[in-house]
Amino acid sequence: MEEKGGITMENKNEKSKNIIIVILIVMIIGLAGLMCYDKFIVKKESEKSVPTTEKEEEPKVEENKIQSLETTSKNVVDAMKQFTNVYISDTNLYRADIYKISNISNNDLVQTTINNIDRKLIASCVSDIKEAKTEISFTDLNKTLNMVILEKEVNADTIKSLGKSKSFPTLDYGTVDPNSGDDYGIILSKNGIKVLGTCDGFGPGVYPYIEKNIVKAEEDNNYIYIYEKQAFAVPEGHDENYDVIYKYYDNFNHEGSAKESKTKQETIYTPLKWSLYNTYKYTFKIVNGNYYFEQFEKVNK
Repeated sequence: MEEKGGITMENKNEKSKNIIIVILIVMIIGLAGLMCYDKFIVKKESEKSVPTTEKEEEPKVEENKIQSLETTSKNVVDAMKQFTNVYISDTNLYRADIYKISNISNNDLVQTTINNIDRKLIASCVSDIKEAKTEISFTDLNKTLNMVILEKEVNADTIKSLGKSKSFPTLDYGTVDPNSGDDYGIILSKNGIKVLGTCDGFGPGVYPYIEKNIVKAEEDNNYIYIYEKQAFAVPEGHDENYDVIYKYYDNFNHEGSAKESKTKQETIYTPLKWSLYNTYKYTFKIVNGNYYFEQFEKVNK
């Protein structure tokens, strides 16, 4: 009986062990399954959500994509035409490797404003001061100015900062064009100014000039960038046909050795070697379809 009882107890113990082993195996399998679910299923779900965010950002990248423009396109022509409406003396423009319109001098600001107003409002330089035309209000002056330069204004203090007019020494104020020596005479009143025009020059002469060649243009959202090679020419004499010979430099101050030497006529048939000269970049902001000059900088060749 004891032997049988002993055998019965062993069988019971064996069954208990088997049950415990089965339970442990089930727990291990369940734990392994949970770990696999967390590692693969949950990870995949989280990975699926990542591309959604990237897809939402992709249109922004496309919107800011820089697009190339033809150098002769209307966009480029209109932007550069607008730049010619902004008066900046060469000395100020090339003083440093970068020029910002926000730093425009008072002289250049007033000169820009006067250059863009109706010419009928400007008296001839040979006129008597008493015959100066109707006063131009500061309101009208700034309307004209803001068609060319944004967020700037001309007021009485701006005029007072100019100093004496060279062409009209009897007047208190005047702008000065350091490139030509011409300037405007200004009569300051309470609400505006009267302007006397520059005197006629002595006709065309032989002067230094800048040869320019637009090589690239780009548009990026609300901005347009124009890249231009520039050669700074200085007259040095003439050839046997009495055509003026110019030395061409790669900098405004004509420092170092000239890169080339030829007449203007020769440059028509044999263009300058533009790879020898520096590149300058114009930045324009596009506002309501209009172009506003913002920055001029020297970039790598």
